[in-house]
Amino acid sequence: MLTSSLEEVVLKFYIDSSKLFSSSDSNKKADFFQLCLRILKADYALLFESLDEHSVQLVESFPETVLQQKFTNPSLLKKAFDDEGSSVGYFPLEKDSFVTLNFDALQELSVISAFGVSSSNETSSERKNVVLFCYTKKDLVSKELSQIAKLITPRVVEILKNDQREISFASTSSRLQSILKTIPQAIVFVDTETDISWINENAAKLFSLSPGAHPSYNISEAMRNILTTTSNLPEIKSEMAIGLSDPNNEGFTSYWILHMPEKKVYQVQSQIIRGRKSPGRLWLFDDVTAVHAHRETLTLLNSALREKSESVQKENLAKTVFVSKLSHEIRTPLTGIIGLTELLLSQEHKTEIAESLELIHKSGLNLLKTINHFLDFSKLEMSKMDLESLPFSLPDLLRDLRKLLDTEAKKNNNRILLDIQKDFPNSILGDSLRTGQIFTNLIGNALKFTKDGTITIRIRCVNLDLSNIRIHAQVLDNGIGISSSKIDSIFEPFVQTDVSTTRNFGGTGLGLSVTKNLVSLFGGSIEVKSEVGSGTEFSFYWDTEIAEEDLAKKEILDNPQNDSKDYSDLSVLVVEDNLVNQQLISRILGKYKITPFIVDNGEEAVELSYHNKYDLIFMDINLPGIDGFATAEILRGTTNGNFAKIYGLTANVASELSKKSSFRFMDGLLSKPYDIKQIGEMLANLLKERKS
Repeated sequence: MLTSSLEEVVLKFYIDSSKLFSSSDSNKKADFFQLCLRILKADYALLFESLDEHSVQLVESFPETVLQQKFTNPSLLKKAFDDEGSSVGYFPLEKDSFVTLNFDALQELSVISAFGVSSSNETSSERKNVVLFCYTKKDLVSKELSQIAKLITPRVVEILKNDQREISFASTSSRLQSILKTIPQAIVFVDTETDISWINENAAKLFSLSPGAHPSYNISEAMRNILTTTSNLPEIKSEMAIGLSDPNNEGFTSYWILHMPEKKVYQVQSQIIRGRKSPGRLWLFDDVTAVHAHRETLTLLNSALREKSESVQKENLAKTVFVSKLSHEIRTPLTGIIGLTELLLSQEHKTEIAESLELIHKSGLNLLKTINHFLDFSKLEMSKMDLESLPFSLPDLLRDLRKLLDTEAKKNNNRILLDIQKDFPNSILGDSLRTGQIFTNLIGNALKFTKDGTITIRIRCVNLDLSNIRIHAQVLDNGIGISSSKIDSIFEPFVQTDVSTTRNFGGTGLGLSVTKNLVSLFGGSIEVKSEVGSGTEFSFYWDTEIAEEDLAKKEILDNPQNDSKDYSDLSVLVVEDNLVNQQLISRILGKYKITPFIVDNGEEAVELSYHNKYDLIFMDINLPGIDGFATAEILRGTTNGNFAKIYGLTANVASELSKKSSFRFMDGLLSKPYDIKQIGEMLANLLKERKS
């Protein structure tokens, strides 16, 4: 039992220490230990701290004492923390036991006896605190003082722990402040529980305030002042109204474009921070002026590029229209020249007249070839050429080309040989027209520069898988060859190997350029090897597919037993406004015993079709008034017009308009100048269909 005097002393200690820590005295810890020294009548209060089991450091002394030894023997910890009998960390140091500790600091202060109080930090099991209340006089420590020391130990331990918490909090706060200083964003935290807001240094610069805590209404006023300088205020207000009105919205982002006085752009993020009573809100202002400037620059560049692209598209469209009109204007008179010449050549004439007609026909064909090269080059330049993917026989195509070019070959005493791999597929997928054009250009080029020689077309293929193959084609000649200094330029448009080439051999220098572009359009590439005087080799490859079924063999229409060439049973209407072409197609049809009905506009064609049933209608595309496409569409709406086969007549390349015509109610197109044999095949097929 404690005596009443001891109880009063301990009670007074608790009262005085409570008063002490309720004050705002910055030296409260020193005052607290002075209070302990007075109650315990001790000479020193020494505060030790240990971060590990290897050392104990003296951090403070009351009264303040300068000691040579700051790090002391860690055996003190064993005494302080291994005593399981001490529930509150109190332990006395007897004179005999103290000597065995070999405690340097105590020896330096001539300490004879002490009371110890130990405490471990709750947040770290490694950090330990020990307070020693020391005596330097003999026989001063009594049983009564020992009881008092034991009773005030809980309070001392509490102070030690609180002090450590404050140190830990101050350290954390310091680190946090350092981090917040280095963060480039302006940060605002609004605590709705206390109505106090906190801003970091960057936010303070933005709002022209001091960093730290402010009443929330001050921060709100500062934000409103900034908003008045923004150029997109309505947009910001709308975003904030939506973001702040929805309680389930955890956060939102907006952009504030400021002018104060220089332009600044901030990405502003607002995020709810959940609290115990009511949520706070965190605002982050991120300066994205540089990014926004880059974005504006990119927008301007994209706008400029878009305008440039639109301008280029308009120019390309103008080019397309020009090429189309040029094609029509040139092909229309050529149709009359070549077609009528072919008809005259089919009749008997005096030798001189026949030779003159042959020269006219040859000149017309050469002019047509030049025009075709130019038009193909223009379409390839404008990326207007589309490829078909239909089954065709490459060996048959090359055999037909050899027959077609055989007459040309004989003029220079040349011969054309075909070397086709024996197991080459009968049918492949591709564009037979453009494939034929590639080989025609290369073979024709070889024939032009070879005399008394041989042109060889070699075809090989490699299976890529079950249905895909890679075709390797070569066109070889033993003609005049190409010099090494000129070989790199032969695929350039309008370029020939020598100034005298055009004079001696003719041509525009476009054929090989068109050929290279067509091969590229196929997905392949073309190469050339040559030696002056020894000949030239063109080689190219492309990938394609084997057709699922072999091509059906074409019916040989010019076989006498299949074709009587008397198609007078067919009723034919010709809608053509050009007088020469009217006479031409009338004479072609006359060869097949057909007398056509001829009109020069779409309105008359529609009127006639209401009263007459025609098997075949030839429809010029470029008619005055309603054009051929519109006329065909009207005809398809009538009973008689729906019965007829309608073929368009065009001076444009047929492949260019084939897709358009399929949606314009036509069965096909005939490109001027007309192929008389093709018209004969068409008539034969139609007559066979009508009789079946």
